[in-house]
Amino acid sequence: MSRIRPPKINLPEWGEMGGADWASSMTDALESLSRNIGTNSNKFLLRKDEISRLCRKGTPLSRMLKTKRDAKIFAILWNEDRAILQAYPPSSKTLEIIHNLFPRPSLQIVINLLDLFFREYDHLPDSQSLSQTVRKMMENYSQSPFVGDQGRIFDNKEILFGPDGPRALARESIRSKKDFEQACFDKGLPIGMGGRFLELAKQQYYLETIANLKIGAKSAIFSEVNKTSVKESPSQRNGEFFGHDIVRAMIDRVSASKTVMPDNWIQVVLSIAGDPRRSKGGGNYQRWWSPLEGEYRSRMLRWLSRYDLNLFLRVLQESSTTDAMKRMFPARRLFLEGLEKSGLVCESVLFLSWSAESYVKRSIPKSKLPHYNSLSDYDTSVIYLNLGKCHLIEGTHNYRLWLHGKLPPKNPIDFPFFSGLSSRDLGMGLKEQYEKAIRTGKQGPPPIGVIHSRNLTWQKNAIKGMKKFGLRVDPEKVLSAQDYDEYLEKFGA
Repeated sequence: MSRIRPPKINLPEWGEMGGADWASSMTDALESLSRNIGTNSNKFLLRKDEISRLCRKGTPLSRMLKTKRDAKIFAILWNEDRAILQAYPPSSKTLEIIHNLFPRPSLQIVINLLDLFFREYDHLPDSQSLSQTVRKMMENYSQSPFVGDQGRIFDNKEILFGPDGPRALARESIRSKKDFEQACFDKGLPIGMGGRFLELAKQQYYLETIANLKIGAKSAIFSEVNKTSVKESPSQRNGEFFGHDIVRAMIDRVSASKTVMPDNWIQVVLSIAGDPRRSKGGGNYQRWWSPLEGEYRSRMLRWLSRYDLNLFLRVLQESSTTDAMKRMFPARRLFLEGLEKSGLVCESVLFLSWSAESYVKRSIPKSKLPHYNSLSDYDTSVIYLNLGKCHLIEGTHNYRLWLHGKLPPKNPIDFPFFSGLSSRDLGMGLKEQYEKAIRTGKQGPPPIGVIHSRNLTWQKNAIKGMKKFGLRVDPEKVLSAQDYDEYLEKFGA
């Protein structure tokens, strides 16, 4: 007569732990035993080995998935063997076969499919089919046969197995005002279990939180999303990082409010993605800014231009040492700020002299310094503003304001990354480059150099010059109220 071997349950001695801990160990051991009933028999293990071999040979699924035992084996192999998971993923057709084999679902299969679903989620080619199958299997039970975490998953299946379970979980956490980890635990998903589902839920939690922040608000979330493990985790967008989603979310949040991005949020974006004004051929630009749609780069460049301009104006004021330069400063500041506030500035590049670089390093924390290029000059600093239809170059001290309709090829604005660059290269040097280029017929109208003078003459010449290149500037936007009245008297509208 054959004897059925009693199941082996490994438990610590009673005296090694308290009663509650011993009972918990007993529960865990029984759960493990219930999951593995029938899976350690010789027949089961032999068939499992056979299916593994057939999978490696590329055998059609229809020749392997025929019985309930085969279905159990595939549910196990999907969790144990990534090669089999990739070659024979749980497609809607495969899951339908398994579901039909089990009119009353096997508890073991449900548990194995749960593990697979939460671990792989969107890494599966058809996670929604798996989600629907698991939910249907659970709904076949009139009451939960599960305990512990799986019991809580059963109770929250409507949230977890909906069209976008991770987002639903994140929103539930925010709605209930619970700590994210506690909200996950309450749904049967302790953070320690890991997996792609929880990773995406945490990502959605970050994005939903940012979407509800006041513009410029400080949040502990920003330091979390700047961690390499978070910002470089895979996005749901193919080939992108989650950091790309954060950058989009912050830019969208500010754009929706029709305002400009505050400095502290700019710092968050720069800490995640780096400065988009750096070399477009560089690795960081290609990794972070190139995958983003053009509108996001354009908006960020506009906001950074304001950042650059503010720093340039600080340098301009600091360098205005003579009485004449001090008198000229307010008008020069209003003119440049007026262009920026009118939304005409698309992009900027800042060039600092030795003395200016020393000044800003003393005055501004390194973490808050915008990207700039160094000049060989001791005194003169320069800023370049892309105004769309024309290009403006302005400098400190007695530097002319230069206007270009089109920059010559291989110019130092687009390629500022070589040593020895001087303020002259950006002014008269560009004019000389234009003159060389025009001989080949590659340039349009010549650049215009405007000398700063009193009595509004330089503003008139600058406005007239920009109009020549197709850019109309409202004088009222770039002049003080008093100067605007005088401008109308002298030059008309």
